[in-house]
Amino acid sequence: MKKITRNQRLRFLINLCISAIFLALGFVLPFLTEQIPEIGNMLLPMHIPVLFCGFICGAPWGAVIGFITPLLRSLCLGMPPIFPTAAAMAFELCAYGLFSGLIYHFFNKKNILAIYVSLVAAMIIGRGVWGIVDLIFTSINGNPLTWSVFLTSAFASAFPGIILQLVLIPVVMFALERTGVMEMKRTLKRVRYPKKADPKNVEKVLALIDARLGEKPLIVAIDGRCGAGKTTLAQGISEARGYPIIHADDFFLRPEQRTAERLATPGENLDWERLKAEVIDPIRRGEKVSYQAWDCQTKTFRVSVDVPQSPVYIIEGSYTLNEGLRDSYDIRIFVTVESKEQLKRIGRRTTHNDVEAFKEKWIPLEERYFEACHVPECADLTIDTK
Repeated sequence: MKKITRNQRLRFLINLCISAIFLALGFVLPFLTEQIPEIGNMLLPMHIPVLFCGFICGAPWGAVIGFITPLLRSLCLGMPPIFPTAAAMAFELCAYGLFSGLIYHFFNKKNILAIYVSLVAAMIIGRGVWGIVDLIFTSINGNPLTWSVFLTSAFASAFPGIILQLVLIPVVMFALERTGVMEMKRTLKRVRYPKKADPKNVEKVLALIDARLGEKPLIVAIDGRCGAGKTTLAQGISEARGYPIIHADDFFLRPEQRTAERLATPGENLDWERLKAEVIDPIRRGEKVSYQAWDCQTKTFRVSVDVPQSPVYIIEGSYTLNEGLRDSYDIRIFVTVESKEQLKRIGRRTTHNDVEAFKEKWIPLEERYFEACHVPECADLTIDTK
């Protein structure tokens, strides 16, 4: 049996909680829309949370919430009537939640086009499913659904709700994508549970630190292949001695820095100038270190980070041993791992689409940097985390 990782369990719990909120909204929203004269019943209030559930939590969750919402509401509150209305709606909303999440998942670029294609397709399929199921149910009652009644119920009477869905859902989803909320949820990049560093590797680094420790603070840089365990090693060292860690992820390039010329230069995929000016230079001057952490998801400076003074500082992350920085360090460490294990680790902490992005873009960029800048050769210590 395949082992379930902690990230998978966490993702399940997050989806469960969000889906429960959408289920509750499916109960409550009809009460609110009923207060709007004339068009209140045409706003399709149960459809909206189901569609959001499919987009945000995924197809399986959207399908389940779509199916149970009208049935539970009918059983608990008596509305809509259980047969044939609630029963037919269960299949309709199940299709809404299933296909909105399923189609959206297959778009690599989560842009406004992907949102609208997924939404419109789910709405059309959902109405088709409702028509087929309602035809079966009404035929049982001896009053089969006619084509004119189907068009009136599915489109003419539902027109205000259709317009509301076409306006509200893309706006909200586009905002969630642009602010990085959806990407953060997909990859759980802010909630990682790295394995403990190998004590033998930690001891190797500590021995090197002890041999070079003097009156002036030491700066230790940890670079290496993605998925090799740079952060894990840095945390192991920090836990052993209490040394502060500065993450290179906080120094990603800002949009205006991402010029074609810069990105074409190996090792320049990091704002190393700011890292040097805000972290390394103050350490060398014996000053307190404080810097702004850049968030590449929201494209804003997230928080101000105050680094406590210490005899040793650890700077970890990709591109920290580039040619503009390497001479600033006292100890240079290169962390590596073989390719198959690397992809396996990346797969455990991210999505399938992101694994493909790593294979096609990020890993080749790193390898070009390692070779062009002779990164493994400049290291004082190489650690293989196989």
